[in-house]
Amino acid sequence: MSRRIGRTELIEIKCCWNCGSRQFLTIEEAAEACGVSINTIYTWMKRGVVEWVYNLSGRRLVYLESLVRRSLLRAAAAAPHAPEAA
Repeated sequence: MSRRIGRTELIEIKCCWNCGSRQFLTIEEAAEACGVSINTIYTWMKRGVVEWVYNLSGRRLVYLESLVRRSLLRAAAAAPHAPEAA
């Protein structure tokens, strides 16, 4: 199952009994959703600001929850269908 945040499609993976279904973003999608550069995402990963994993093909994926928990998502990405002001 997946859902969208703006133009980004989130991937849901049940990785183990402990974490249930978790949603992931690629590095590029996380950078776009947060309004920062790809290098910033890599820096956050290195410093432990965001949680991430390797997928089976060796690509790194960022947990959406870690971006939400630290309020790193842009408001437009977090609420793409927010009602417009009248």
